[in-house]
Amino acid sequence: MVVTTVMSEPSPALENSPIESAREDALIPYPELGAVDICTGADPYVFQYEGKWRLLMQEDIRPDPHVHTGIDGYTIRSADRIEDLPHSTPVPLTVATRREDLKQVWAGEIHFDNHLYVAVSNGDNRTHRTHIFKTEGGVEGPWKDIGPLTIPSEDDRWAIDITAIKIPHGEEGERYAVWSGWEEPSDAVAETDIPTQHIYIAKWLSPTEIGRRHLIASPNEDWTRTVAPILEGPQELVIDGEFKGLLITGNASWTEHYATRILKYAGGDPLSPSSWSMCSQPLFNDGYGIGHGIIVQDGETLYYIGHRKTRRTHGWEDRKVFYTKLDKEKLLACLEAKPSAA
Repeated sequence: MVVTTVMSEPSPALENSPIESAREDALIPYPELGAVDICTGADPYVFQYEGKWRLLMQEDIRPDPHVHTGIDGYTIRSADRIEDLPHSTPVPLTVATRREDLKQVWAGEIHFDNHLYVAVSNGDNRTHRTHIFKTEGGVEGPWKDIGPLTIPSEDDRWAIDITAIKIPHGEEGERYAVWSGWEEPSDAVAETDIPTQHIYIAKWLSPTEIGRRHLIASPNEDWTRTVAPILEGPQELVIDGEFKGLLITGNASWTEHYATRILKYAGGDPLSPSSWSMCSQPLFNDGYGIGHGIIVQDGETLYYIGHRKTRRTHGWEDRKVFYTKLDKEKLLACLEAKPSAA
């Protein structure tokens, strides 16, 4: 079945399926989202720059990941309002230095004003690590390659989806890096394996270096592992200026079972797993592959911007980036509900 538009009521083809019957505990049933597609693409990152909302994303989602070289295919869209992003013009990033050996480039984000972080490999997924570009211009570039993120040698493991967050721990709060990674070294993984992906955190020592990594969440619950044991795509959740936790996506991104929940911050040392707990309620109902999204606030309105699958068939080439408004009270109630263990 192909979902070509946002549905206003459940699809008859799904009503009696196991997926549909499992959706009753969803926070926001997908047919009631009022979601608006922005464009074909994946892994959106939304931020404000010079008074406008900016959407950075990989619009080239051809199924062969080897076609993604450097940061080619990445674009920036700009708009005064989130609702205007579907009508904005994508501007390709300008690249000052091009590296043909950087392949499978995923999940770009801009932090510390002028640093662009992406996960890259040499064409073999097992070699994915965080790589950095830097610009002295605006967000469109030109972006200059400055090399891999500096990490402790004992933590040299597969890593994707890095983000930068500020957690109010201590007098002024500190910046932390959060990402998805493997516990085992890459050379212990067969090329066809799908290793478990965990969520790690570390302190930023500078925009180009992080400290030791600490495990804070693993895919232990059924919703994270019915296809493959995966947690990824962490994004900070801030409501009314208060850090609440992380949006986390679990399960296999190439299927409709890709799903999103909130990893709640309970206070205390952010490097300790005891400071985090997974909310028991899903952000969206199962069955549409919604994930790798971010929640931003404009005035009193909360928006979720993420991607979704449009077909039941497995694969990555059918994803669309969309936005929807969220009910703040429901979201806060979800955070107050009894958590599950991370």
